Amino acid sequence: MQTSTIKFSQIEDRIDAEYYKPEYLILNSKLKVQNSKFLDDLSQIITKGETPLWRGDVYISKGIPFLRVVNFINEELDLSDIVYIPEFVHERMKRSQLKPGDVLLSMAGRIGTAVIVLEELKVANINQAIAKIRLKEGLINKYYLIVFLNSKYGLYQSLRKASGGVQNNINFEDIKSIKIPTPSQSFQQKIEKMVKEAQEKRKLADEKYKEVEEILNKELRLKDLDLSTQKTFEAKFSEIWDRIDPEYYQPIFNEIEKIFKKQKTVNLGDISLEIKYGTSEDLFYVEKGIPFLRVTDINKFSNIEPIEGKFINNFDAERLKEYQVETDDIIISRTGTLGLAVYIDEKLDGAIYGSYFIKVKPRHKDLNNRFITFFISSKIGRLQTNRWASGGIQTNLTIDAIKSIRIPILSWSIQQKIVSLIQESFNLRREAKELIDRARKEVEEMVEND
Repeated sequence: MQTSTIKFSQIEDRIDAEYYKPEYLILNSKLKVQNSKFLDDLSQIITKGETPLWRGDVYISKGIPFLRVVNFINEELDLSDIVYIPEFVHERMKRSQLKPGDVLLSMAGRIGTAVIVLEELKVANINQAIAKIRLKEGLINKYYLIVFLNSKYGLYQSLRKASGGVQNNINFEDIKSIKIPTPSQSFQQKIEKMVKEAQEKRKLADEKYKEVEEILNKELRLKDLDLSTQKTFEAKFSEIWDRIDPEYYQPIFNEIEKIFKKQKTVNLGDISLEIKYGTSEDLFYVEKGIPFLRVTDINKFSNIEPIEGKFINNFDAERLKEYQVETDDIIISRTGTLGLAVYIDEKLDGAIYGSYFIKVKPRHKDLNNRFITFFISSKIGRLQTNRWASGGIQTNLTIDAIKSIRIPILSWSIQQKIVSLIQESFNLRREAKELIDRARKEVEEMVEND
């Protein structure tokens, strides 16, 4: 139990104990800089989104992009999981219509995460868990602002205002009272330059990853194949196996079978020296130690950065040595977002993996394990794993399902090209993150040294 004592003079208009956590009070004392302004004073508009209710389906396949908190990844918008609303609903939701350059702040979920609406997102809308902030011209740099809001001095203000037994999110009225230091224009422009450079690196990383997907589609002749599932379809009785759940017989799976018949393939189980579930033991996390790999630490590019995850002590790691991963292993998520594969490189060597992963040790003279990893996480690879996990009874992947994944044996030169582009994409994304981390650190030091 954590306890602390505060003076009566420190009491504001909140009486919930969480509001006065020691770490909040320490950060608040450091934020008493002379050139601070309330976010409301810097903004034309601070408002929030809406719930798009209308008759029929909530989301449609094409229409107006509709942003949710799930689209906030660090300081950027991730549009890979975007949904759409009809144009007439967008027109009705005028208050939350976006413009390029608007600042968005998450009000629930990952509270306090800030992003900028991208220039290419000309028309879009937001849901009720996001605040829209449209700044006044010339008062503050929007790139500096999102870095500050995502720094510990911005984040603690959002989390502090969202604390308390009744209030489990931050409302847009509280957002107006967030204090923003306003350093020199030259400092703000320096931060802007770093953020823009990070954005360019991310954009290039996305382009390289897209190039990889195009290479795979070309090699497997997937270019004109619709990989989406259908709401209604028929299956012949002669096609029924020992599964009776309809999703197992989606027409796309027949198309995949036709593709594989034209390719040289192997089953993952036939080329793996070991296939093993992770540990389900409850562990105590430490600040530094041996990385403990969890499904929640995988990013959208099937990568895990140890520094962003959890660690366990050396004693527990030694005790759980049978769940250790080595360089060139692959771990596959068996719950949550099914079928995401992570290649174990030198930075993850020796880590312990949790029960929501299945570890495989593929060994085949004509297959690169990094290529295998990418293929499992690709659209066609995950269609295979999702097929096995369909149905009302089976809610996650089993070892038998992993064994059945078919891997195409492409030419070695194509595999090497794919691996090289993936590695370039990972490196660019890592460099972008390092830039943002450096910008955030400079902003925090500016606050502390003011």
